[in-house]
Amino acid sequence: METTQESPLHVVIVPTPGMGHLIPLIEFAKRLVDLHKFAVTFFVPNDGSPMKLQRQLLLTQPEPISSIFLPPVSFDDLPEDAKIETRIILSLNRSLHFLRDSFQVLAQSTRVVAFVVDVFGIDAFDVAKEFGLEPYIFVTTAVMLLSLIFELPKLDQMFSCEYRDLPEPIKLPGCVPFHGSDVPDPLQHRTNFAYQETLQQCKRYPLAAGIVINSFMDLEKGTLDALMESGRGLPAVYPVGPLIRTSSTSEVEGSNNCLRWLDEQPSGSVLYVCFGSGGTLSHEQLNELALGLEMSGQRFLWVVKEPNEIVANATYFGIENVKNPFAFLPDGFLERTKEVGLVVPSWAPQIQVLSHGSTGGFLTHCGWNSVLESIVHGVPLIAWPLYAEQKMNAVLLKDGLKVAFRVRVNEDGLVGREDIAKYVKELIEGDEGQLLRTRVRKLKDAAKVDCTDMEKPLAILERGTTCSAWNYCGERLAAGSVDGSLSILDSRDSSSSSFICSSKFKANEAGIVKVAWIPPEYGDAVACICEDGTLSIWEELVEGTQPLQWKLCKSFKTSSKVLDVQFGVNQTSLKMVAAYSDGFVKIFELLDPLELKNWQLQVLNSVHLRFPLFLLHFLDIQPFPIAEYQNVIDSVSTFGKASCLTACISWNPQRGEGQESSFILGFNSNTPQLNSPKVWEFDPAHQRWLPVAELALPGDKGDQVYSVAWAPNIGRPYEVIAVASQKGIAIWHVGSTPDLDGRLSVEKAALLSEHNSEKEAIALLACAPILLKVWQMEWDMSGMTLATTESNGPVRLWQSNLNGAWHEQAAFEPTS
Repeated sequence: METTQESPLHVVIVPTPGMGHLIPLIEFAKRLVDLHKFAVTFFVPNDGSPMKLQRQLLLTQPEPISSIFLPPVSFDDLPEDAKIETRIILSLNRSLHFLRDSFQVLAQSTRVVAFVVDVFGIDAFDVAKEFGLEPYIFVTTAVMLLSLIFELPKLDQMFSCEYRDLPEPIKLPGCVPFHGSDVPDPLQHRTNFAYQETLQQCKRYPLAAGIVINSFMDLEKGTLDALMESGRGLPAVYPVGPLIRTSSTSEVEGSNNCLRWLDEQPSGSVLYVCFGSGGTLSHEQLNELALGLEMSGQRFLWVVKEPNEIVANATYFGIENVKNPFAFLPDGFLERTKEVGLVVPSWAPQIQVLSHGSTGGFLTHCGWNSVLESIVHGVPLIAWPLYAEQKMNAVLLKDGLKVAFRVRVNEDGLVGREDIAKYVKELIEGDEGQLLRTRVRKLKDAAKVDCTDMEKPLAILERGTTCSAWNYCGERLAAGSVDGSLSILDSRDSSSSSFICSSKFKANEAGIVKVAWIPPEYGDAVACICEDGTLSIWEELVEGTQPLQWKLCKSFKTSSKVLDVQFGVNQTSLKMVAAYSDGFVKIFELLDPLELKNWQLQVLNSVHLRFPLFLLHFLDIQPFPIAEYQNVIDSVSTFGKASCLTACISWNPQRGEGQESSFILGFNSNTPQLNSPKVWEFDPAHQRWLPVAELALPGDKGDQVYSVAWAPNIGRPYEVIAVASQKGIAIWHVGSTPDLDGRLSVEKAALLSEHNSEKEAIALLACAPILLKVWQMEWDMSGMTLATTESNGPVRLWQSNLNGAWHEQAAFEPTS
């Protein structure tokens, strides 16, 4: 790609047909722009329909969100009764050559760093791979469906009958059980093309680099926990919901009449009835619904569409009403109900309707966007699923979350008017309806992103806490104390985001200065460094019938103090790198993944690796054979014995295929040649660790280094590493291709904070050496936002814009 490092970072999103897919993807794109300063381009496959709403929605988005509509594809070879899932999948499959050509043009002028498809977009993985990008999936439905996607290949092998004929409910990890008849429509006919193609796509889901899903932890905690369990070999799952529109932007004639009418109704008295952009009823069912609403005696706002006798999703591809839908209503219905009801054709401003105080219930087709919009606004539901995965959503709403009634279909395949009247009356006026309303309002509170909530602390740490660390999933917090005790804080209540202390034990007589979690695939374990320089690993274990307890599983004895420790995972094993007060570093390897006590120094060419970093002064970061390190120690003896106050390590977070282990290491010591941060990479061909880059300008190599942080890489052609020294926070770009000497190119891209002069810095350091230090840094998952903690309290968030210019996004001062 002929781009420069100053080009904006670009994300490509490929939606498949359907407004239900496009709307949450646009909301996702807005957050990528607002929060992470990406540019976003949509490549939209054209199914041959007018796509009027899609064009209107995309073309009105602000920069830097752009869209490219691919040429239309033909479906002339498909039978008239082809399932919509067949058309959705083929819309993308038959557009891949258009997508490839358009992507190539975009890649020549921009830095594309991420490639995102939706649930039916797996065929586009190959295009992403061709351009060296890892594909991500944005799931526009419930986590429950994602669980079915991962389990479908197994179910396909287990059962030969149609799923609707299974005698027992299907049980997925962490999900409420459901009957086979509730399996999504395209999976109900196993000989159909839609089933076979969907099955093949499900088998490729584990190939995704990550899965972003429009849900949130408090909504589907059990299912998310099950998907995130270690050892299942699944991609990382990121719940980022609820992503919903803040307003209904489309305008049709008479839409404001809905809101004016609602203004005149009592609080919580109106049932909103809408079957989404694609849902349709038969003429007979339409009449049953009308008469049921009339029989209930309740107020209603009904979005009515022309009926269809063949399919329940006749308007999925945006086909508009040909005839006046009012003509299909029972004779005299509009006149008889004009005092309590309002009927509007085709469309209503749904967000404004659901957020209106007069709306007390929602009769819905259970499309996931509508479900989230109802929950966010605290409106209980009547679940009337029509197609796709909507029956599974109805199960979740009724049996899992208990915020909905579900309609019952009679022997004639209809929902009868008497039942409709009963559901409506009970939801608006009944005791059970009030229980549903109470539950859905609790979910509303859980989903709400409120500034006042952000000011509340997640956890209160005890006085004397000296260090803390979140585990890899952000669900547990370990905190070390000045008295040598270690506390573990957990959030056990899914309805709360607060953390409480679940375990506390004495780890050492000396104070704890550093804690680090072991990667989750190796269990729940924490490494502790204490003031006396000892290093120990503690693991949460079950012994017999006893409850979970934390036990010491390994203690490392050394003559020098351990200053920092970090864990890294490569394709073969877990490794631990430890830096010591004499300037040495040791790399340990776990021999048995089930026994955290079995560590040994990594053996390279039959020599234990323990190399002194002094030698970099003489070798100018040239590779060296491990066997020669003894002579190097003698040759640097003129420097005297090194004394290091602190050290900092950060592993390369990338774990891709063929990715070699590497880490960045820096020191705060009395030996200038030792301090500058270096990138070390494992050379498997010669079984040795090599210094491949030094992140310091010639005049800064002796600066004391307080913290380093290696950023996640979502597709950049270079790595980003932050280095905090006595002169500020430097952002470095490190190339990925070594030169003939094995070194990687480096560029100092930004300096986030700097003292006015070296003289002033020295003076300030002499007066208050502690207050000037940035002692901890962390990146967000995108590698675009850096959090820094200063030793006198403030926490700052730094972000770069599309042109690579960095600025302070926010600052948080300590409260005491």
